[in-house]
Amino acid sequence: MRAPLLLLALALPACSRADAAWWPPRGGPGPAYQPDGGTTVGASYNWTFQQQKAQAPSAAVATSSGTVVSETFTSTPTTGALVIAQVAEFNGGGSDLLTSVTDNQGGGNTYTIIRRFNGNLTAALAYCFLSTASGTFTVTANFSSPSASIAYVIAIAEYRSSGSTPSFDTSTTGAASTASMPLGTVTPAGPNRLFVSVWNNDGGTGPTFTVPAGWTELGRQWNGGSFTDFGSGYFIAANSNAQTATWTSTGGAAWVGVHAAFKP
Repeated sequence: MRAPLLLLALALPACSRADAAWWPPRGGPGPAYQPDGGTTVGASYNWTFQQQKAQAPSAAVATSSGTVVSETFTSTPTTGALVIAQVAEFNGGGSDLLTSVTDNQGGGNTYTIIRRFNGNLTAALAYCFLSTASGTFTVTANFSSPSASIAYVIAIAEYRSSGSTPSFDTSTTGAASTASMPLGTVTPAGPNRLFVSVWNNDGGTGPTFTVPAGWTELGRQWNGGSFTDFGSGYFIAANSNAQTATWTSTGGAAWVGVHAAFKP
């Protein structure tokens, strides 16, 4: 009986070091790669980051009419993918003017907004699991008519899940006027979650900001004045541990933030 086993062993190809670098094939990270924008990301735990585009914040402008800010993906997202729009707004009139987030796909996609308002600042995370995607894909944040100076920014990102029914899990928000910016602790209902955070800081161009340990920063922008600083990032976790997205700054200005988790 041992001879067939020996022949089987001899027939199997040897595992080289290069092959071993991809192990384990399931449930663990593969080698890092460079997606759109050049950010180094490890493909892992049922979620992969695909692409991001960001709109530079506008200079503060006074207007009496409704306004929008839009961004277009470099390539068409995949149907079923998770698209997240991160929106930051400064409104000198002291109210949240964001009314909706939409795209140019004929009304087939619906975006759910999670937001936090603090003083003059809004941070919002709008997410959609795409029902339709074709051609040029543009996402737009829509605002009601401002009564004072307003500055705004939008960034959009695409994530894909290897799961059959990806969905929203849970979220939290944070707001204060401190150098530490704890956006809140999120306790997922299970493992392999994608965590995404967005913040808006009233610190102007003075402060510098630090990314939470283990997170990948997608972008950081400011409008060149004393209005809004904006940042976003994500983290993919294999376990079901609670995650706290705490960004830090060298200033102590007012800030708001949103932190959400998504199931693969």
